[in-house]
Amino acid sequence: MPSFCSFLVFEPSQAELVLSLCRRIGWNVRFIPDPSKRYKFHKSGHSEITRPGALADFGSLREGETHGQLLVVEAERTEANNIIQLIRAANVVVEGFPDQKYGNPSGFEISNDASEQAILFKNIFQTGGFFEFFSFKLERPVAVAMAVDAWSDRRIVYAIHKLSMSYETEAITPWSAHPRYGQIFENIPASSRTTSAVPLL
Repeated sequence: MPSFCSFLVFEPSQAELVLSLCRRIGWNVRFIPDPSKRYKFHKSGHSEITRPGALADFGSLREGETHGQLLVVEAERTEANNIIQLIRAANVVVEGFPDQKYGNPSGFEISNDASEQAILFKNIFQTGGFFEFFSFKLERPVAVAMAVDAWSDRRIVYAIHKLSMSYETEAITPWSAHPRYGQIFENIPASSRTTSAVPLL
């Protein structure tokens, strides 16, 4: 069975919960240490390395720190991508605003050969273009639970994707509404808006 990197990083303490949720619906998933080494977790939270070039200076772990755990999906390509994309869409719905920072990648197939994996992890996942795809969201286990509950009902899966897409295309992000950016959204007075009559029942 092929294995696909999801680019979804979890806090180590969340891994067992996420595995139990996925097994409940029959998803064949496992965790491996995050090969990007982008996130470091500690008692007071986590830190993030934004550029792969900074790994040499800031990538080593200090006392009390651990790297994240990467979700790997073992399934045929279409099913693996459906699982990964549903978790991503559910995460957008849970957070309530778009996640347009690094795009929405599909699963990346990982070889079962250890030496090929080592080359992939260092020469691909720790370089620009792929490094940025690795993401961590604190609320992601909730998104996994939502995806698992929806998986057997195509209508709910469709609704999650549709709502997620509406957030991606129509909603604003919290930082885009910050006063420092000034007036970036159109301000139409209520008196000049056109409204259509709604029939009374």
